[in-house]
Amino acid sequence: MAAEHAQLSKREILERERRWARPVAFAAFGVALLFILAAITGGGDVNDADERSVVLEEFEQSSGTQLVSSLLQAAGLALLAVPLLYLFQAAAARSERMRSALIGITVAGPLFLASAFVARWIAFDGAATDFVMGMGDQAADPDTRADDLIEDQSAFGVTRGLQFAGSLGIVFGLGYTSL
Repeated sequence: MAAEHAQLSKREILERERRWARPVAFAAFGVALLFILAAITGGGDVNDADERSVVLEEFEQSSGTQLVSSLLQAAGLALLAVPLLYLFQAAAARSERMRSALIGITVAGPLFLASAFVARWIAFDGAATDFVMGMGDQAADPDTRADDLIEDQSAFGVTRGLQFAGSLGIVFGLGYTSL
C-alpha cells in the first residue's frame, strides 16, 4: 500500500480524503449514537463481580434487552473500524515509514471487541438459564455458584480471548496511527 500511495500525488491523496471525510464522520457519530442507544436500552452491567447471583437472576429476566444492548455495542465497535481505517490510510499516505500490512490489526481490533460483546451475551445467557434452573454446585454460596456457571460456559473463554485481542488491536491501531 505504501508503494501505491507513493505513486499518488498530493492532490489525489487530499481528494480521496475529502471524498471519504463525510462518510467517515457519519460513521464516527454512528459509533457514539450506538453506544448511547445501548445505554438507553438499559442493558446493565453484567460484569458486577460482587453479586453475580443477582446479575444472573436479572439477566434471565431481561435477556432480550441485554441482547439488544450487546448488539448495539457490538455494532458501534464494528463501526469504529471505519474511522480507524480512514486514519490509518491517511497516515500511510503521508509517511513511507508506515507499515501498510499492519492495517489488518487496526481493523481487526474493533471487530474482535464487537464479537466479544456477542460472545459475552451468549455466555451469560447460558449461565443465567442454568443458574435459575438450579444447576451447578448447590452446596456453594450463590455468588460462587454463579461464577462457576459463567466460567463453565465455553463462550466465556472465547469472550476473554476476543476482548484481549480486540483491546490490543484498538490500542495498537490508535497508537500506531497517531505516531
